[in-house]
Amino acid sequence: MQARQDLEPEWAMCIAAERGYSHLKYNAATRTLEDGRNPDDLDFWRPTNLIRGFGSMAVARFTMMEPGALIQPLTKRDLDQRAAQELRVAEEHYNAKLDSRAQLQRLSRLSWTVGDSFLLQYWDPTALASVPVKWDKTGEIVGYEERPVGDLVEVIVPGWDVYADPRAARWEDCQWVIHAVEMPLAEVERRYGRVPETGMLGATNLWRSLKEVFTSPWAANGQAAKDTKNPTVLFMYEKATARFRKGRTIVVCGNDVFYKGELPCGMIPLLHLGYQEQVGTCYHRGIVCDLVEPQFSYNLLQSRWLAERNNRKYVFFRDPNDGSGADIEERLQAPVEESGNFVTIWTKSMGQLAASPTVHSDTPEALAVLERQMSDIAGVHVNQLMNMGGEKPSGYALRIALDRKSTRLNSSHTNYLV
Repeated sequence: MQARQDLEPEWAMCIAAERGYSHLKYNAATRTLEDGRNPDDLDFWRPTNLIRGFGSMAVARFTMMEPGALIQPLTKRDLDQRAAQELRVAEEHYNAKLDSRAQLQRLSRLSWTVGDSFLLQYWDPTALASVPVKWDKTGEIVGYEERPVGDLVEVIVPGWDVYADPRAARWEDCQWVIHAVEMPLAEVERRYGRVPETGMLGATNLWRSLKEVFTSPWAANGQAAKDTKNPTVLFMYEKATARFRKGRTIVVCGNDVFYKGELPCGMIPLLHLGYQEQVGTCYHRGIVCDLVEPQFSYNLLQSRWLAERNNRKYVFFRDPNDGSGADIEERLQAPVEESGNFVTIWTKSMGQLAASPTVHSDTPEALAVLERQMSDIAGVHVNQLMNMGGEKPSGYALRIALDRKSTRLNSSHTNYLV
């Protein structure tokens, strides 16, 4: 599990940076995010979140293709033709109900940020639906009731909630996977008919401690994770073995075993979407980990530059004889007068206007270099994405253009033979 432990600090910093807190650094001793800025920089800190903008462009490019499947009958038999048609109708229904394109966008952004995301699919037999229960004499439905008929459920699972087989170099090679879920006691009782007598309660394990950092990175500066009473329920999915030929599903909480059974459909119900592969581990890396330091440097340089501009002093040299009724002796005794950013110095020298050389002229160019560097690391460029030459569109125009159907490619297809 060493590969996962090495990634956990990156996950915390990447989530914080994507939210605009690139100055938060992970402290291995306290397992929290702490402020990495110099105390002298706090008063004039003016951050700009370029990471989120790059992420929006990357996700828009990833999801230009509508998610979908090409469903074909296995033979020309009437039974196979009808089965294919039913499956097409079911696909259209669940794509609309679950909003598959928005779901793919969320999965893509999570993978882009931390490296791994999953789509958990399962059948909930307790799901309610309106069922017709009363008809009039003409056969028209006149009454409905809510009854548990079951339904398909899809949940987006972040990579830090999944513990994978440490021997696997790819997700496809994992023999088993554990999914950790923080579940309210009421939900545990609804699902399994009882609450755990013992279990992982409170912020005592690494997973819960880090999750507190993920959910509130700006409030985690040296503060310990809050204790909660929600138990952590572990779902273990194991593929078929010589001993368990249909695989296994085990649900536990602490020392309490809630369920033991076969693996549904013989497949681990977690669909994986990874970003950058790593050697020797099935865990992936997101791109944000490579953007944190350039983003911090950008914000630090920009903040100091703006502070220097705001504190810039404009100095006027004036003759003490200037103006009617002037008290020359008084001006010579107190030759410097300051009002805001303007300083007047009474002197016999020739009148002139000067400015203190506190603002570096190469700062805007340095900021542009950092922005181009981040764009190269992220692999997204506005001009390349929009094919607009040297013209940069506004943020509003970019969002509208990316959301237009004309910008999408043909549908991605996965063949299903029925």
